[in-house]
Amino acid sequence: MSFVFINPVTMNMYDKDSLSAFLESKGFEQVFCRGDWISAVKDKYRKVLDLNPCATIVDMRCPAAAGLVRKTAAAADLVFPDIEPILIHCAEEMADSYSQKGSLVITTPCRQLADYGNSRNLPDTTFISWNDFAEKYDCLLKKTHLEKSPVPPGFFHDVEKNVLSLTGRKNIEEAAENGSFGDARLVEMLYCPDGCNNGDGVL
Repeated sequence: MSFVFINPVTMNMYDKDSLSAFLESKGFEQVFCRGDWISAVKDKYRKVLDLNPCATIVDMRCPAAAGLVRKTAAAADLVFPDIEPILIHCAEEMADSYSQKGSLVITTPCRQLADYGNSRNLPDTTFISWNDFAEKYDCLLKKTHLEKSPVPPGFFHDVEKNVLSLTGRKNIEEAAENGSFGDARLVEMLYCPDGCNNGDGVL
């Protein structure tokens, strides 16, 4: 049995009935995440903020952005919490539910997240960017580019008031190199400009 999870960006780019029919025609059963991992991830950041009252917390939801800051950040008082991206939380749940029944494919909005997911070595689970999946299985469905990500900048607005929000490699790199996170308590970062709707796995 082959199962597939379609990331939220991709889901919103297509007519859902047409997408479901395409996946079925390729031998996949589409599966969905049940847990409220958005709320769970926010709670984890709240706890990290409470435990580190004088430090700046780095957003770990985007592996590419977090990795960029690790390489270039000049500031020493940064905390890189051990919190997985939302999609990885969701994938772990589904791997527990489906990996013993067959193979599980997780599509991602970017290749960096696919690489990160595969590095987690979840049982019988493969991460692949949507574009690579669509090419592999000859998806000819009409897609619409999203003007806004399903999880846009501003994710932490109800977690912490003092948030610095950065999107795009250039902006993140410049802030990290200059140590210009200021007195921000939490630095929100998305490697792709304005969010995952502009990832290299969906454009």
